[in-house]
Amino acid sequence: MKILVRIFISLIGLLMIIYFVGGPILYWVGDETFANVTSFRREGGEMDIAIRNTYKYGIGYEFTVNGQLFSGTSTVIGDSIYVKGSDQWTIVVKYLKSFPKINLPKDDTKFSIGNVIGTLLGLFVIYAVNQKNNN
Repeated sequence: MKILVRIFISLIGLLMIIYFVGGPILYWVGDETFANVTSFRREGGEMDIAIRNTYKYGIGYEFTVNGQLFSGTSTVIGDSIYVKGSDQWTIVVKYLKSFPKINLPKDDTKFSIGNVIGTLLGLFVIYAVNQKNNN
């Protein structure tokens, strides 16, 4: 039973690493296209940060690759008067050419310190759960 728990927690650490490294990798190796924004809505109330009237917005988007339709979602931060544009509102999306279901808006693929922290946390989880106790 103990080995199954270690394997499960190690898989969680591995998924964390893939999640936090995947975006920046997609930025460099992914293909780029335009996607039509299909949904736009405010999520929750005003954010509790120093800048007043700041809200999170959820967006849904669709794009076509080789005649096949793919979709995705993302969260953007805007102010209280962040209004959706016309019916032809588009964003730039990065996707894997071999598997377009893996896609992100280009703004979400940029490298940040959060990627480093998340990757290190995933590595720590794997290390900690597989550490041999000398007791």
